[in-house]
Amino acid sequence: MKRRKAIRNLVLFSLGTGVIYSCRDKYEAVKLLNLKYVQAKSEHLDLLDDLSKLILPFQMIPKLKDHTALPFILNNVDKILNAENRELFIKGYKSFDIEIAILTGKKYSEMEDEEKQVLLTEFNEKRLVASPAVYMVFDTIKSKTIQYLTTTEYYQRKVNYYEMVPGRYLGDVLVTELKNLNDE
Repeated sequence: MKRRKAIRNLVLFSLGTGVIYSCRDKYEAVKLLNLKYVQAKSEHLDLLDDLSKLILPFQMIPKLKDHTALPFILNNVDKILNAENRELFIKGYKSFDIEIAILTGKKYSEMEDEEKQVLLTEFNEKRLVASPAVYMVFDTIKSKTIQYLTTTEYYQRKVNYYEMVPGRYLGDVLVTELKNLNDE
């Protein structure tokens, strides 16, 4: 009996230290990606995560409230974008706060959510005259966040009605009898 208690306590201790270790940094998943080119500081990661969540707030979907697109975005930028666009993206997120302060008179990090939404609308409609690097950050985050959402299991099953292979076989069916089987 003492041996079982000792093993149980050892397992509980190791699980507890693992949980405490993983909770110390909210961007631990990004740092574990071992990115070669994109080396962002915590304030830059906060900025990119905030942009991602404001551009496409898919966290409002109950099944996706704990998801973040940030590791997906940074991994794609690091491994897929060509060197020129990657450098433009890195330059853009490093100078984003400063350029927004020059354009609007207020740093992005100091803005309220309503002001950020107006700013992002102006970016989306290309009404704001900003550097190509800042636009590269906005466009990349927008496209990669949409790509992340459309590849989630929730989206594939509930919106796209994806079915695993082999799917259904409907051999001799009249077209008038067909209906979407997922609407039932």
